[in-house]
Amino acid sequence: MKKSNTLIKSGVYLLQLLITLFFFWFFFFPDKFDLRFQTLSSGSIHDPWSVRMAKLVVWILFMGHIIYLYRKFFMRKSERVSGIALSVVVVALTLILFEIGFMFFPQTHGVAGTKASALWVDKYYKPVNSLGYRDREPDLETRKKVVLFIGDSFTAGYGNKYVHERFSDMVAARLDTAVYEVYNLGIPGIDTREEAKRLREFPLRADVIVLAYFFNDIEVAAADHGYSIHLPPLYSGVPRLLRVWVDRLYFPNFIYWHLPGKSEKILDDFLHKTYLDPSILQTHLDDLGEIIRYKEENEAEMIAVMIPFLPDLQYSRKFTGPVSDYLDGHGVMVVNLEEEIGRLPVKERVVNNTDSHSSTKTNRIIAHKVLRAMGQSPE
Repeated sequence: MKKSNTLIKSGVYLLQLLITLFFFWFFFFPDKFDLRFQTLSSGSIHDPWSVRMAKLVVWILFMGHIIYLYRKFFMRKSERVSGIALSVVVVALTLILFEIGFMFFPQTHGVAGTKASALWVDKYYKPVNSLGYRDREPDLETRKKVVLFIGDSFTAGYGNKYVHERFSDMVAARLDTAVYEVYNLGIPGIDTREEAKRLREFPLRADVIVLAYFFNDIEVAAADHGYSIHLPPLYSGVPRLLRVWVDRLYFPNFIYWHLPGKSEKILDDFLHKTYLDPSILQTHLDDLGEIIRYKEENEAEMIAVMIPFLPDLQYSRKFTGPVSDYLDGHGVMVVNLEEEIGRLPVKERVVNNTDSHSSTKTNRIIAHKVLRAMGQSPE
């Protein structure tokens, strides 16, 4: 009878273990079932809250199995065997707890496609209006002067948890609301050509245009000439057996994206071959000319904020100098930032040590410079 009960208990436990393994396979490898749980948000892939909660339950079940197996098979063994087994259990439980914690830990990185970045976008990239901008809905009946901020992720405030931390909103807070209406048309990853298109498509005519220029804005012009950044395959430096876990688990993914980068030389080569190529540069300047034409057609003021590479302020200037000269020659007020931002330590200029977007302090410097360019007091 006792043996029969033991067999039943063992059978029940084995069934529970198999069910846990099935749900692990189901939620962590849904592609094997031709399923997809992730959603797309601003170009990033992330698990919805419900799926992360299901994964949390699976991990808790695994922790229970680990403790049960230790108590049943190892706890009463010799001191050495029991000690080794206990060490393995503690490490396994610690790693699982880290994984659970990082399933709910949002943080931006220099690239958007990380799991922590996707969590950040899901939690903080708000509000998003009907036009796809991180901003309120435009007032189509306004009679005020319209100020349009146009640019990429720096303008959108990527890495800034709240919109009031962006330079566009800081400028808006200092302007007379009875006179000015401010809108942010920043979209992460767009280039100069797309910026010109979006300015024309925006339902309000600009009285003031603030272009935030960053040196990767030349990418589409370079692509026209058959040149683009060729990054190595994702996780190319990770052994094949580990790659699947880096791709699917939050904690290994977080660790991977905090390792020293290997793409600096690739970016440097790209910038040298684009800005120093007269034909590519001319195509890019022609794209900027579309924004200038919009300015002239609408008799708008235009300010160009030359956002430097924040970890090394002088690096980008050697490439973007011709752009500054071109804009200045076409009646655009060019704002440079190196002197003021240079007073900040590098770690205070950027969002974090893996994301070189503008910190709140850097955004405040940009806002003050824009306000002065508009003839307004920043204080």
